[in-house]
Amino acid sequence: MNLQKIVVKGHRQPFRMTSEGLVAQVEGTSLEKMGSAEDVLKHLPRVMQKNGEIEVLGKGKPLIYIDNKKIKGTIDLDRLSSSDIKHVEVITEPGAEYDATYQSVIRIKTTRKKGEGLGLTYRQVYQRNHQNNHREVLDLNYRYRGLDIFSNLYGGLSQGYQDQHNDNRLYGKTLMSIDENLIIKNKSYYTSGSLGFNYVFNDRHSVGATYEVNINPYSRGGWNSLMDVWKNGSKTESYTNDMYCRFKSRPTQDITAYYAGQIGKVSIEWNGEIYLRKTGQTQYSEETGIEGGDSRTIESDFTADSWMYASKLVLSFPVWKGTLKIGNEFTESCRANLYAIDEQGTDLPGKTDDQVKESNLAAFVSYGLRLNKVELNAGLRYEHVSSNYYNTGGDYWSEENKDYFVPDQSRKYDHFFPNVSLTFPIGNVKMNMVYKVTVSRPSYSQLSSNVQYNSRYYYQGGNPLLKPTFEHGIGINLGYKWFQFFANWRYLVDPCYQVIEPYHDNELISMYTFRNLNHTQVCYVGLTASPTIGWWHPTLDAGMRKQFLTIGGKAYCKPIFMGSFNNAFLLPCGWTLNLDMSWNTQGHSALPLYMAQGGVDVSLRRSFLHDRLNVILAGNDLFATMRNSTRLVYGTSDIYTQKYTDTRMFMCSFSYKFNVSRSKYKGTGAGNAEKSRL
Repeated sequence: MNLQKIVVKGHRQPFRMTSEGLVAQVEGTSLEKMGSAEDVLKHLPRVMQKNGEIEVLGKGKPLIYIDNKKIKGTIDLDRLSSSDIKHVEVITEPGAEYDATYQSVIRIKTTRKKGEGLGLTYRQVYQRNHQNNHREVLDLNYRYRGLDIFSNLYGGLSQGYQDQHNDNRLYGKTLMSIDENLIIKNKSYYTSGSLGFNYVFNDRHSVGATYEVNINPYSRGGWNSLMDVWKNGSKTESYTNDMYCRFKSRPTQDITAYYAGQIGKVSIEWNGEIYLRKTGQTQYSEETGIEGGDSRTIESDFTADSWMYASKLVLSFPVWKGTLKIGNEFTESCRANLYAIDEQGTDLPGKTDDQVKESNLAAFVSYGLRLNKVELNAGLRYEHVSSNYYNTGGDYWSEENKDYFVPDQSRKYDHFFPNVSLTFPIGNVKMNMVYKVTVSRPSYSQLSSNVQYNSRYYYQGGNPLLKPTFEHGIGINLGYKWFQFFANWRYLVDPCYQVIEPYHDNELISMYTFRNLNHTQVCYVGLTASPTIGWWHPTLDAGMRKQFLTIGGKAYCKPIFMGSFNNAFLLPCGWTLNLDMSWNTQGHSALPLYMAQGGVDVSLRRSFLHDRLNVILAGNDLFATMRNSTRLVYGTSDIYTQKYTDTRMFMCSFSYKFNVSRSKYKGTGAGNAEKSRL
């Protein structure tokens, strides 16, 4: 008998729906050929890239982990090869163990590497649009038995260009029209470095720590503008404004440590973090009157110092047929702002010197249970927040701050944040239903009393009286093979929006600031399709966002339809061609009306030398159609802004890996939400 070899070929479905979102299998699927972790994420259902940032459709910017370590930026995604990823978990309904400010989480799990010794990865990227941009990354890793020492050096040149036109109408006692054309440029040299270690005692206990520092040795920016002013139908003034901004070279430092272990059936995870950030800028604005206006030069100086320390402990252990998690998280933070302007006048901003100190104590419990094909997850998080506001007028680091305490602008909150989800099958369809409560807290810059001078008719500043925004959400998710559908509804209490108002009693000067406005409702509906058709791997995302918001009789309710269509073509000889498209229609998001826009990206990539050398050629926004234009109608103001931010560019990248082994770091960080606010 002669038996011939039988080969069965098929395509493994990479996506699987879970009670918290979905899991994408990368290893052994077409996704492992995409190039980098960033490329993988862009091709996952409900995940999109917008303005260079990863977003989850309907959930905003996610918190991203690689092997349980929170990433600091997209560069961490760039240097992780898709071939080193085992799977990616997209959590669209984070449980009680996550800070209540997060709407989504992405966790990337890498494949287990073997071998010891020194590993090296070097990556260089060149980009060209109006100007040259360049960056380099060097990763070093040394592993011996249970010890893992790793370091990273990162640096580059970033140059930006933006062409902007503003057409503004103010309908007060004086009908004023301002027409302004700006060319905005910036240039920065940036550097960062990190050093860390992990030590694995055995399969039950490990510890580690990382130190990271970032500093920009050179950072400059500014704009040149021409402004024409009409009052009551007659042209009264024309100005040129040459604004120059010098950013201060002040470091940002981050120290993290972790312990991960198991004692009996109890899993223990502790993370600690210290975060120090110093920023500032000096701004010069030279205004020259061409017709009917005076000339003047305004100089201002801004400094902000921030610090934060945090600790988080999570205990997990089996109870009955599920897993119980209990834990706590503590965060203490402070931000001090100092703003000064050299000119004095009735309508000019004054000197401000304020400080916000905040502490957040949280405790949480969650339980996950699986009975046959039904999954139930429920959790409760309690947060006590104490926020103290100081208007010091002097040395904001001194112990005298207690004399400048402002009780009317200080807050204390005690809130519970429940969440519950139920997942069950209906035939071949997997259904997930969710209810949860989250909160969005104002950033420290939004809470500042600083008023920044931009031009003689436009200022911007914060609002110390802002309150947090609480959100009640209900969601439904359906999954069938490679097709998914989702819908969610959110009710927002005290939503925070940027508005434009007259500055004090002068209706001719407009100030951008923030207000808590009417309660509002927002709904999202979307679907994804991600089939595999031979060598073609498409992913289609389409969705709609609609808000129900009316202020002063003005409706801000026009829906936005958005989508992306990403295509990966696996060509012969190891080449991969990507053709990606994204778009959105005109519609409201908060108060602005966003104009329709879209873009097309293309890239070609291939690996050489047994996947050690990776080369990528790419073109972004080929037709220069990503315009990011808005119209804001609020109160007596009608502001139309047309922008082109130089998104069309050519990119060339190559990376080389030598004996690379992934870090065994198991820390997840602490105080991540507070760090983002700082």
